[in-house]
Amino acid sequence: MKESDASSGESLNNAPSVSVPVFHFPEKPVEEMEFSPFTDTLEALVSELKDGEIVLMENFTLFEAMSAVELMDPKMDSGMLNGEVLTTEEALSLKKIDPDHLLTPAQLISLMDALLEQEALWCSGQTLANTIFTCLYAHQATSLTSVYLSPFILSLLKYSEYLKEMIIRADIYEEEDFIANTFGFSLCEKVPETEIMSKLKEAEDDLVLREKKAKGKADETELKPLQDDPTKELSFIEALLARLRFRKAMLTIQSAFEKGASRVEAIKKAITLAQAQIPIIKESSKLGNTFPASVFQPQIARRLSSTPPRPVVAFGLEKSLNLLDEILKSLLVVCSVVNCTSLAELYDFVTSFSDASHNVIARSRLHLLLFIGKKVFGKFPLFDWIDQDMQQLLVPDSLLSLPQTLSFKENASKLLISLFRIFNFNRARQRRKLLRSFDDWQIIQHEAEALDEIITNQTKSIDQTSPPCHMFMLWTLNKVLKVMILFLQLGFHLDLYAPYELSMVYCYMDYLYGRMLQNLSYVQIQKKFAKAKSKNPKKPNKPKKLKDKKDSVKPEQLILEAHQFLCRGLLRYTTAVEKDNGQAPVSKEEKKDEKKDDQDKKDSKESDPEFFNKELLFYHRFSGFHKLAQPIPLLYPHFAHFLEQSNAMGAKERYDSASEAFKSCQGLVEKLVHHKTPPNAENLSYLKSLAKIAISNNVQIQILLRNKQMQKEREEKERQEKAKEEGQKEKEKKKQVKWDFSQQKCFPIIQVIA
Repeated sequence: MKESDASSGESLNNAPSVSVPVFHFPEKPVEEMEFSPFTDTLEALVSELKDGEIVLMENFTLFEAMSAVELMDPKMDSGMLNGEVLTTEEALSLKKIDPDHLLTPAQLISLMDALLEQEALWCSGQTLANTIFTCLYAHQATSLTSVYLSPFILSLLKYSEYLKEMIIRADIYEEEDFIANTFGFSLCEKVPETEIMSKLKEAEDDLVLREKKAKGKADETELKPLQDDPTKELSFIEALLARLRFRKAMLTIQSAFEKGASRVEAIKKAITLAQAQIPIIKESSKLGNTFPASVFQPQIARRLSSTPPRPVVAFGLEKSLNLLDEILKSLLVVCSVVNCTSLAELYDFVTSFSDASHNVIARSRLHLLLFIGKKVFGKFPLFDWIDQDMQQLLVPDSLLSLPQTLSFKENASKLLISLFRIFNFNRARQRRKLLRSFDDWQIIQHEAEALDEIITNQTKSIDQTSPPCHMFMLWTLNKVLKVMILFLQLGFHLDLYAPYELSMVYCYMDYLYGRMLQNLSYVQIQKKFAKAKSKNPKKPNKPKKLKDKKDSVKPEQLILEAHQFLCRGLLRYTTAVEKDNGQAPVSKEEKKDEKKDDQDKKDSKESDPEFFNKELLFYHRFSGFHKLAQPIPLLYPHFAHFLEQSNAMGAKERYDSASEAFKSCQGLVEKLVHHKTPPNAENLSYLKSLAKIAISNNVQIQILLRNKQMQKEREEKERQEKAKEEGQKEKEKKKQVKWDFSQQKCFPIIQVIA
């Protein structure tokens, strides 16, 4: 089929069709057929096509061509196997591998270590077919007779089954996290856990008895040595014992998690036991001996289940064990979630856990542990935690039991569960899901506003002087502000912001932290009035002024103020650097003035490209916030007004204002560190990093100001010397700006390099 010329305006659908002949091969054996090369003929036909012409069949479009499998290509065609691929039965019959009961202890150690490597690959996102089931012995796990290998492989498969079912049930994984397809291979679903545990205990008891005999602490028995060298007997026993105990502990961990938060102590004990075996496994890996290469068949799955070819690069034993150890540490952190006693603590824990980017196994376990039905940890009703959280905003108990309030709490609880579920997705997926969740928050805000209006009408019908109710809207707004700030912070974690966008992001974060401080101040004022009213009910309108005592400011207010001043300092610092480098956005009036000078116009194009519109970019970055009723979205004119004020200031004034903000942040952090309720170790480390960022940026500003002064003096001398010869000054070169996010992903240390 010939494609029409572009100028004619005709589409491919209107082009004349060409009948394609159908070839029928003669029915005779392939060996008797004669084949001749056809490449030259095809190239000759292609050479006759003009530019813009293609050959197209009606039932074979470009989509089919791109999604087709190239036959006979080993990289795409799963039917093409490179080399000999044997099943377990074939390998045993051809004596390519030894029966499992004939494997030497050294071979068992190497085989178990290789299976641990495959387990680590599977936990990192590879398929079961290309990892664990590349081992031929895994395909006959139930028929193995080795005292040590049989329980090891059975427990590995059962553990894999628990993980697969758990991750599918949690449903917070994506294709880059985990592949649930088993491609028809058995994970010993029908084998009871008790039977596997019994085999593990028998193998462990046997090795413990051998260990006692090797140490001379047991009576002589008829046990045969594992191998011929008596000096290495104890080392081999301890090596096998560590691997079996590791498998038993890993299976116990997943089994205990299935029983809920009540088994947290047993889980911690099993995790500690598993972690204790990892150094022994690493140290004893040198005892292993090579086993037949045919034991692992990387392409066996392609033969048994037509699994798509997928290259898998092994980590190595040490890296694999480190990965498994990281998973255990993450699970240990998950266990500490049961110490949370309020909705605020739970929110802080889950967001902090999400920030650490844990493995999908730990994230799934946390999600399943958080809520069972409408109960936190399966024990505490979520409504009680919501009531407790609302009472912090002085919502009376009488309002919490109203029918309208119960309906609002029902919808709010669903949204909170959905929000915590989003936090357990990987970081790359969270931001998009949070953006979609703003539609749900908008609905909740309207419900909260309607509920406040109902309560206001009811109270005013009793007392016309009663103030309007804003409690439920205030509670909703606090939750929304936290989500908005997290949404902006995720942009830093995902490296979405260009350097010229940082000023507008920090401007918006400054605004959001300010709104949170307003809400907190409002609540504190209401608490003071309520306290004064309870002490002097006869004069509720003239409460006695409460003097602030030392450390009367709560840590929540201090941390919000510290973040606000840090964002404000970074906003002023970035705009000052952009102005010095000629990258600051300019107003329409300034652009008109620049057009008068061709050189200035050229420079303006370098900083603001022809199709670059910062106002459009501003609204695009924060478009999701415009769905919400509260807070009132920050508009571009507010940001532009700040830029105009900054541009009107001198260079030194701009940097001095940023320096003052960093000093304020540093002072607030010091107050938090020495507060009467000191922060825990994790929060203390975070506060120290904030202080380091503030101090470092302040130092960089002072260095920059000193360099600018020295450069100004040097240029003044050069100008006086060359004024008679040149008659014009040289344009200042742009400086290189380095953004260091090593301390905190959201708050950089800015260094200007001359």
